[in-house]
Amino acid sequence: MLRTLLLAASIPGAALAQPAIPVAEVLTALPGSTLTIRGSTSIGARWHCRSDGMESRVAVAPRPAGSPNVIPEVRGVTVFVPVSALRCQSGPMERAMRRALRADTDTAALHIVGRFEVPDTIPAPQFNEAHLVGGLRVAGVERGVFLRAIVEPQEDGTLHVRSVIPLTLSQFRIDAPRVLFGAVRARDAIAVDVDLRFPPPKG
Repeated sequence: MLRTLLLAASIPGAALAQPAIPVAEVLTALPGSTLTIRGSTSIGARWHCRSDGMESRVAVAPRPAGSPNVIPEVRGVTVFVPVSALRCQSGPMERAMRRALRADTDTAALHIVGRFEVPDTIPAPQFNEAHLVGGLRVAGVERGVFLRAIVEPQEDGTLHVRSVIPLTLSQFRIDAPRVLFGAVRARDAIAVDVDLRFPPPKG
């Protein structure tokens, strides 16, 4: 469904083919959008790896005519993050994370990729939320993921979309990164914090 929305928004005349279905507008994330992986270690210390070099697109439904202040309805989101763009809080952790994500040995693991859409079976969320399901591929392994996104219009018309996704390293068959000659390892539970900013919708 999400792929159909993105294609329909980019193909001239697509709206004429199905006049009864409003074509979603596709927005590309602005610079400054980030994806951050957070976790803790076996000794209780916190760690994080963050990427500023990510790509993301969101498909939003057209807003009612004459209602520019209405929060647009999110139909789908895609996220694309090169592992090489991840920067951790220390050099050893950064190298350990790259090894754990298999980015140096598996071409299928060079990127973190997520594709999510709004299913018809999930009850409507609150007015500024979007509930999405889809697939997240990390270290070459794809798993189904549910996420809850918060959509906040800003004073300049841009959209701020945020989501925190609880995951585990083991569900993607990732061996815990280790530092200090293996003495300290990351715990299995992590959180993926997505912070996206999009230009004002035209609709």
